[in-house]
Amino acid sequence: MEMLKKTISTRREGRVQIDSDWQPVAVTAQFLENAETYHARYYNNDYWKYLVGKALDHSCVDRQASLRVLDIGSGSGNTVFAAAELMPNSVICANDISPQLLQILVGIQDHMPHLTGRIEAYCFDLHKDFFADNTFDLVIGGAILHHMLDPKAALKNTARWLRPGGKILLIEPLEIGGHIMTAIYLTLSAELELELDVDPRLLLFFKAMCQDYEARFGVPRVKPWTCDLDDKWLFHQSYLREMAGEIGLTLEQVVPTDTNMEKVFSNAVRGTLKGAGLAGVPTPERLWEILELFDVGISEDLKKRLTPSGIIILTKTAEEDESAEILYNKIQGIIKEDRLCEAVTLFENLITSRGDEPLWHNDLGCLHYALGDMPAARDCFEKAVRLDSTLLVALKNLADFYSSVEGRIEKAIELYHKVLAQSPDDIETKAAIGQLCTHKGHISDEST
Repeated sequence: MEMLKKTISTRREGRVQIDSDWQPVAVTAQFLENAETYHARYYNNDYWKYLVGKALDHSCVDRQASLRVLDIGSGSGNTVFAAAELMPNSVICANDISPQLLQILVGIQDHMPHLTGRIEAYCFDLHKDFFADNTFDLVIGGAILHHMLDPKAALKNTARWLRPGGKILLIEPLEIGGHIMTAIYLTLSAELELELDVDPRLLLFFKAMCQDYEARFGVPRVKPWTCDLDDKWLFHQSYLREMAGEIGLTLEQVVPTDTNMEKVFSNAVRGTLKGAGLAGVPTPERLWEILELFDVGISEDLKKRLTPSGIIILTKTAEEDESAEILYNKIQGIIKEDRLCEAVTLFENLITSRGDEPLWHNDLGCLHYALGDMPAARDCFEKAVRLDSTLLVALKNLADFYSSVEGRIEKAIELYHKVLAQSPDDIETKAAIGQLCTHKGHISDEST
């Protein structure tokens, strides 16, 4: 099975295949030249094995099945090695934007002979349509989506590569929990300002955490500072549900990463201190007393809703019980109701799940034209004609587009003649040629 899109080319560096067009866009130094430091700080296979295992259980994935798994944002291998151990019959395809981190990953694999032949490493940007459609049975992403400049675009590509009915398992920071953590860090900062004998790094860290959360609140839209942030976003369930629906996915559930919610907020602060290299800094006992107030004062059921991070389970919509013809007719009904944006999404999902059908691309071009997206309309009409150069409606629409939108009269006349070659009595096309020839100062027998 050919995994990559036909338009993709790669170069090999060791056992890592790197996209020929790779560029470190919006990627900060910690993932590139400081990759070794990042690996040393965040590599924790036992913890990620627990998280991946919990995600597999909640999504009802058969661990013994022979699956082709895509791991996105693999870094140096936290979720890759966890998945390989938990699913012993599966093949894992690791992806990351950082060639340095992937080189660390394959270096670790070299010391695991039982994983020989089960892990492949590809360096490319998830914003790029890289793999062939319907290649993977399962996608796993551990703390990756919130690093992406355009999470929707990245997830849309990921959905395209997943077979219908397949699962996407993401472990990400959640916005509602971020609001609680901001309140906690503000409270701790106020307390530290009253302390005389305290390491100043703690106060600076807690204030920085408040600023970090505040910079990421809201629906993911690029702000002036977004490209400079390592962690760019927090995710709310309503946003995830809406985004999933737009790209052919269904949000199944969001599960707290913590199994024991008793000290969820205290553990979150301990975890961030450790990640910042401050775990060994002495902290006043009063801080932990305040954290206990949050942990004890909020019920377990409510803490599950306010959890700082969660396992997001998405399923690619499977509509195999309905024929392509039925789905196409449903979309036509939506168009008649003037729900054009919704129809665009459904056509894109239909093409992603059922393949390239020239008429679908033509109709999608008509929708883009009606919505004023001329570049997208042209691309769709041209794709339809490339797929079937005898499809009259696509030839006519592309000719109309060339003449009326882009002023490419000669090209439009050429396409109209192709229509007449198949349908010599097409009066509408003859009239169009006549008008264009008159405009160009030509004489055409077809128009007489």
